[in-house]
Amino acid sequence: MDAYHTLEQHIDLLSERGYLDANFKTPTQMGYWLKEFQEQFDQAYLQAHLSQKAVRFITEINGRFNSQLDTVHFNFRYLYDPEPNELRLTSLYARLYEFKKPYYFHRELDLPAAQEVYDTLAKAVALKGDQPRNKHLRYEFNRDKNIDNDYQAPNPGDKQRINPWDIKDVPPLKLKIRRR
Repeated sequence: MDAYHTLEQHIDLLSERGYLDANFKTPTQMGYWLKEFQEQFDQAYLQAHLSQKAVRFITEINGRFNSQLDTVHFNFRYLYDPEPNELRLTSLYARLYEFKKPYYFHRELDLPAAQEVYDTLAKAVALKGDQPRNKHLRYEFNRDKNIDNDYQAPNPGDKQRINPWDIKDVPPLKLKIRRR
């Protein structure tokens, strides 16, 4: 197929290129992701037909590679144009640790396979001596082995989560009683 104009055709393309394989999500999670993708498309479709202008939207999915050690974040950028009633994949942004790679498309057939994108990013990781992978694995190990981290945010810069069992974190309740 040389033209992909409908949502179903784009889902088939993602499936052909390996973006809907088992290393991305479980079947249940994939069902939820496909439903979310459908909802994003429906919203873009309505906005485009109401404004008579092309509307862009982004959908993202994560894939695990290298025996589940590496997680690649994929952002697919789409454009829905109401005049020819056409959905187009305009670009893909992939990220593995701190390494990023953008792909821009004139045709959807230019979409590389998921494994090919991972291999490109993995080369950059290998050139750096696996330091990003080791740093990420060390962070996850230290986070998971420390029981004090159970009620903390996963990233150090994020706001701390409130421990529901710790009473000192709960502000005192102030009641005002009105008399008539």
